[in-house]
Amino acid sequence: MSKNGKQLTIIEHPESYEVRRRGASTYFYFEDEAAGRNPKGRMTRKQAEQAAKAFVGPEQLKGK
Repeated sequence: MSKNGKQLTIIEHPESYEVRRRGASTYFYFEDEAAGRNPKGRMTRKQAEQAAKAFVGPEQLKGK
């Protein structure tokens, strides 16, 4: 994904989604097991994916 020459990438990891832009990363952590979610304050996998996509913005997601 790119906009105005800025490269954006969403990468799925075992416990997070990483949004990478020009070497800087923002992570959205999730927990698949409900018991582990609340104490750690983590989202579900689907919530984390949606948060990463919202962070990137809809205009960068066109065609994805």
